[in-house]
Amino acid sequence: MKPLKIQIHPALHMRAPRKLSWQLQRAWRSLDGRAVDLTLRLTTDEEMTVLNGRFRHQWRVTDVLTFPYSTVGVLCAGDIVIAVRRAGRQARERKTPLATELLRLAVHGLAHLAGHDHHTAKTFVAMRQGECRALLAALMTEARKKCLASS
Repeated sequence: MKPLKIQIHPALHMRAPRKLSWQLQRAWRSLDGRAVDLTLRLTTDEEMTVLNGRFRHQWRVTDVLTFPYSTVGVLCAGDIVIAVRRAGRQARERKTPLATELLRLAVHGLAHLAGHDHHTAKTFVAMRQGECRALLAALMTEARKKCLASS
């Protein structure tokens, strides 16, 4: 994977979680691994509502959208867009840090870019399994460091 670009909507007044870029690179390697240009955009609920309406004809906020770009049927790039306030509400509901919820949503977007979908029960299960493997890969280095530090 080429270096991941992270864009942040100016109205959010935030910085990307430090580890998110390399966590997503590890997750992508476990899902697909092709060298593609990927961009993660952290945005407002308002911008997400417009994107969801324009591209999915659903005029409401959603947590994550994925936009794959291909040439002759081969993935060459992709954009993942996450509504940060929506992610924050979900994080509170799940009793998890915002950084963890952003990682979970970004991995869901990566799974879509790798060709997974959740239209049927069978493809839903396969996608969840891929997401779990990718999340484990993303978090493995951090967990390994903690284990080594405590021994």
